[in-house]
Amino acid sequence: MLTGLPNNLSLLEYTQKRCLKGENFAFMLLDLDEFKEINDSYGHTFGDRLLIEIAQLLQESFPSDSFIVRTGGDEFVIVLTFHEDKTLINTALERFTTLLNNALCIDDMDVYITASIGVAIYPEDAENYEELLQKSDTAMYNAKKIGKNTYSFYNTSMTQRALYRTTITTNLKKALFAEELVLFFQPQVDCKSKKIIGTEALLRWVSDEESISPSVFIPIAEESSLILKIGSFVFRECFKVAKEWSDVGYICKGESL
Repeated sequence: MLTGLPNNLSLLEYTQKRCLKGENFAFMLLDLDEFKEINDSYGHTFGDRLLIEIAQLLQESFPSDSFIVRTGGDEFVIVLTFHEDKTLINTALERFTTLLNNALCIDDMDVYITASIGVAIYPEDAENYEELLQKSDTAMYNAKKIGKNTYSFYNTSMTQRALYRTTITTNLKKALFAEELVLFFQPQVDCKSKKIIGTEALLRWVSDEESISPSVFIPIAEESSLILKIGSFVFRECFKVAKEWSDVGYICKGESL
């Protein structure tokens, strides 16, 4: 009712009919970047008016025979028919992202917002609605990763990367309980006195199967609450080692670890 666009159920029915026809079409999932911050800052009424503006921009940017849907929240889907040439898709997407470079005036206030768009092609990338939604979502998150206010076409390597990240996340949760995370302490030496003045705690993940680099698992942990649990683990282990070293005289009063 807010934007006047069809809803999620309409999208499902429309996509299923298109799949039965077997024609090429692009399924584009759009997510507004940092929309929540705008909602929190200016209020939901302001956010609603922004969504209406976005809906109008989509209708201006894409061909009139495109099927444009607001699936909920700040997400939209555009279904665009094309033949063998994908130029039409790129042209429409470029037109829309270019329009977003300009400020939107809402309640006499200029506001800037960007969008990340993931594109899946039927039947090249997916054979049904569920697959189109899943793969356009994967492509959309890739667009966010590469800089936002852009679009990304799905490719099979994205699924492989997503599966790998999911596997790392699952195994990292297990590693926290299986005591596979360990700390190594690297001495910090004063160049003049040649004395050890502290240590640097280095976190490592060592499992029975392999040793996984922090450059791999730390960025993945930072995208979830796992980084907080890992941080707590590191602090506890550092305090425990500092106490042990202090008890045996390795650390004198007033010195730092």
